[in-house]
Amino acid sequence: MTQASAATNLRVMLVSPAFKLASAELTNTVKYWANKGVTLVFRDHLLRDESSDLLCSESLRVRFEELKEAFESLDSKYVWSLRGGYGSHQLLPFFKDINFKDDKIFMGFSDNTSIHYFLNMHLNKASLHAPHPNSFSKNLHSEQVLKQMDLVLDNLGEPFRFENLMFLNKSQNKSNASIRGQVVGGNLTTLVSLLGTPFNKGASNKILFIEEVEEPAYKVIRHLTHMFQAGFFDGVSALIFGHMIHSNKNQEELIKKAVHEWSLNLKLPVLWGLSAGHEHKNNRPLWFMKKTELRLDEAPCLINNI
Repeated sequence: MTQASAATNLRVMLVSPAFKLASAELTNTVKYWANKGVTLVFRDHLLRDESSDLLCSESLRVRFEELKEAFESLDSKYVWSLRGGYGSHQLLPFFKDINFKDDKIFMGFSDNTSIHYFLNMHLNKASLHAPHPNSFSKNLHSEQVLKQMDLVLDNLGEPFRFENLMFLNKSQNKSNASIRGQVVGGNLTTLVSLLGTPFNKGASNKILFIEEVEEPAYKVIRHLTHMFQAGFFDGVSALIFGHMIHSNKNQEELIKKAVHEWSLNLKLPVLWGLSAGHEHKNNRPLWFMKKTELRLDEAPCLINNI
């Protein structure tokens, strides 16, 4: 293992279950967090630009060993994924061989949704949907995102309030003024990849969060329909869409309209506009499996980690 020295004792285990990061970008990431007093601990293979795997950061064996070491370590509370992309779900069959420590907090998003989902739905453990560490060194985030990540790493346990949510099917909200529960979910395409596998457990009694990037409207609706027909939404308390972004703004508007139309016959509250996902500036940290309240009045909002 390699570690970047820092001024404090806060250590974070860095893992790469999906795509790789260029070594120069990793070096900049290390420097950024060292200046904030955070020691990033990682395996030496992350410093090499070449990989033995055509798509992912390293071979399946190396990625598993890296995760196992990080989740079983005794000297770090945080396990932070270096980036997303593709490959995290390949590791799920081997999670049975990891002794997950109770106090570990996994952080990441996008393709890392499969890891979040396993921790949340199979082990009943909390995790944090959050930006990857390299994006902070690029100055991509708003001041709010920076402050809230500092609160997380300082272990202050502050609640996060997400306002300006919009109902897509308000007529379905017939009784509840609010819903209390826990948030799970993440990237739409990654959640769909779990269907038909032993790792799918749906999201019954949960507030389901979904985000996506660069998928056209027809693929978004195809995925949502697939999830509906597979029963993934059965028992879900509410569905909240985060960033559903596309580089083509006409396509992005079509996605919103198509999801609105799709949601009208869904027998649960569906809301739009949570500030989390692939829009880096406003990709705010969102706790999974922490107590959360979704208020469904005239100004819908979600209060996370209450």
